[in-house]
Amino acid sequence: MKLATILVILLPVIPALFFLNSGRKEGSFSKQQLAGVFFIHLFRSASALTLDMLIIFCASSLYSFYLSFEIVALRLFITRIPFLPSKDLVFVWLGISAAKVLNVPQAGLATVLMIMTSLQQILDYLLIGLPWLVEYIWQTRLGKKKNEG
Repeated sequence: MKLATILVILLPVIPALFFLNSGRKEGSFSKQQLAGVFFIHLFRSASALTLDMLIIFCASSLYSFYLSFEIVALRLFITRIPFLPSKDLVFVWLGISAAKVLNVPQAGLATVLMIMTSLQQILDYLLIGLPWLVEYIWQTRLGKKKNEG
């Protein structure tokens, strides 16, 4: 089972190595830019999933770190299903249903799952909102300096 876990974790690396080691240029990015974009997205994804695992584990609703990994893997699987509306609600419903099988308290797990979905939405808004806010502030300052000069 540990080998399967390692393979799942390393799965995004395989296409990256293929694109980086191919002899031709992929799209308009150079190999350094492509590697940079890949590592930025890999770091963001790994940090969000690790944060989710730590939240579940520290909330003590699950008694092993591996069970928290399974819940995070379930979330990752559900979010990748195309054309599924309300993926967060489906994830919370399946997670609460899985609490019976995992022999953990449903109320504690439901609380943690709701925190996870809320945290993910907050992170997504910050990912979009902060660069926009920085750009907006930068542009308004440049506009004020041009108007003064």
